[in-house]
Amino acid sequence: IGHGAHPERTLLLPNGTSLPAREPVSREEKASARAGLGLPAEVPLLLFIGRLAKVKNLPLLLEVFRRVLIQIPEAVLVVVGEGPEGADCSKLAQSLGIGSQMRFMGERPHSEIANFLVAADCLLLTSSSEGRPNVVLEAMACGLPVVSTNAGGVAELVEDGKTGFLAGLDDAAGIASGTTQLLGNEQLRQSFGRAAAARVRSLGLTWELHAEKLEAVYHSIIKKDNQD
Repeated sequence: IGHGAHPERTLLLPNGTSLPAREPVSREEKASARAGLGLPAEVPLLLFIGRLAKVKNLPLLLEVFRRVLIQIPEAVLVVVGEGPEGADCSKLAQSLGIGSQMRFMGERPHSEIANFLVAADCLLLTSSSEGRPNVVLEAMACGLPVVSTNAGGVAELVEDGKTGFLAGLDDAAGIASGTTQLLGNEQLRQSFGRAAAARVRSLGLTWELHAEKLEAVYHSIIKKDNQD
């Protein structure tokens, strides 16, 4: 619209997820998922999923995790994804002295993503720019709280203080604070997780509904063209 498109001829169809919105996982489900992925069972586990690129601001991710480890030294950060910044990210982790607490899992098929979301205690996102990231939507559907920078459309999904925590684009202290709050409080994680899944349901953010809305748009266009 800002570039001159007519508002009455413009329609926003948000992304959906194929993962059904569910209640937060039980301890047994979490332990089983971790065992299947070869991840440690009894530690606070943070998760990053995404392309290892500059826009994801991986130095901020590592600085956040360094700060978290000061408060919760047993925490582990799992990184799922590959990209041009992967090697530098690994080197920086070692130089910061946090490499031993990280697990670089490489790129995984989408069919495995739900298992990582079930295994985790919190999703971390430190991007400098985003649209409406599917990984946030999928995490929320799995009942997983999200701590993220307030980038792009993230705030359209995450309700700060209700389904997760949001902070400024370079606010390592704010992101680390939200993360440690969640890792140290299982009841808060469960509350945020239930609210996150409920939000996905209330907004109707599924691919099935997305397809139905898109089909309705096409039908309305065809009907209008036939009338003209």
